Amino acid sequence: MSVVTQLLSVYRYTPHPTGYQSAVGLSESFASMSRKEIDTDEPAIDTLQALLLLVMAYIAAGKGKKAYMLLGTCFF
Repeated sequence: MSVVTQLLSVYRYTPHPTGYQSAVGLSESFASMSRKEIDTDEPAIDTLQALLLLVMAYIAAGKGKKAYMLLGTCFF
């Protein structure tokens, strides 16, 4: 869950010193790291919250198909 929180803080609120594209690349790497850490076989509230935060991050990054698939994982 902490990696997801770092992802959103990097993507939305922190200006990156080397420019916007570096911040986007960094947020996408945090998203892939946090997606690998989530165990979808264990139903828990924190898993659901982390998946929903990832859905918001993928939508903000313009990856709608990936966000939709992850949203399906949240509820099924």
